[in-house]
Amino acid sequence: MSKVYIAIESFSAVIIFILLYASFFGIRQNTKKRAMFTNLLIANEIVVVVDVVTWLHINWSDRFILFSILLTATYIVPIYIVGLFSRYIYVHISEKSKTSRLPFDVIVIAATVVGFISLLLCATGKMFVIKDGKYFAGAYTHFYYLFYVVSLLALSVVIVGNSKRLGIHDLMAALSFCIFPLVSIIVSMVEKGINLAIPSMAINMLIVYIVLHSENESHLYIQSNIDELTGLYNRRAYEDDLKHHEENHAEPKFVYAAIDVNGLKQVNDNIGHSAGDEMICGAADCLKETFCDYGRIYRTGGDEFVVMFSADEDTVKHLSDSVEKAAGEWHGNIEENMAMSLNRFPWR
Repeated sequence: MSKVYIAIESFSAVIIFILLYASFFGIRQNTKKRAMFTNLLIANEIVVVVDVVTWLHINWSDRFILFSILLTATYIVPIYIVGLFSRYIYVHISEKSKTSRLPFDVIVIAATVVGFISLLLCATGKMFVIKDGKYFAGAYTHFYYLFYVVSLLALSVVIVGNSKRLGIHDLMAALSFCIFPLVSIIVSMVEKGINLAIPSMAINMLIVYIVLHSENESHLYIQSNIDELTGLYNRRAYEDDLKHHEENHAEPKFVYAAIDVNGLKQVNDNIGHSAGDEMICGAADCLKETFCDYGRIYRTGGDEFVVMFSADEDTVKHLSDSVEKAAGEWHGNIEENMAMSLNRFPWR
């Protein structure tokens, strides 16, 4: 049976190592979240490798100090992982919206305290006992696992409490970090000969990596296809979509409309570019309000916008009137009024 465990845990170690490599070279976002995820991978890799080493058929009686250090790491590092993941979730949520840091800090502080106490218990021989080259649970081991379970349950409650800020995919990934270890502990308590803790670590890190990688891809798409000032699609996205429509023969009701802001150059020259930027953002808001349910809106130049959508003649007339009305009702903090010109061009 030990050979099976060694094989499973070795495979888990390989998975985490691959994720660690991918984190360094595949995720381009240089954020706190990426750094924490990398630290999580390193911590998980340490636990898995150490556990594999302790399962090997080595006469640990001759290496008592080394064996003690390895076992101590298997107790200390998982507590560190819980605290680090709590901070990871907080950073993840706080990037999207304001949230209280207190419950996350409570978990981190509790993990720090228990980690220090566990270190003392390991050093004094009260967490585990080594005999004949094997180790056995000590008097305080059950309290360690109790804290581990309670901390994961508490983290689950905090995560669920912030579910609206996380979103469904991030929520499932965050909960998996708590659920899989809890299941592995329950299984090991029911079936003494089964230990799923290490495979659960690899599964956790794989799920979190998938979510983070997906977020990274979304970030890269936004960087390359979204205009930073207005939040509309940029010229690159416009040219890609234009090529797509040309290659796939746009439908008969396809509309290509070009819009520009009247008098923007004079505003930039006389008042300043801050006023011009305000007008550009105002124009973008008017276009979003009018066309967001019909098609894509692009900022193709300084004050130049394009909308591509499908609609009949009556709808096009209604939308043209609506965008002119929205522009007429707009008032800025620097520039009071704004007007836009919309020109519809036949599709070539």
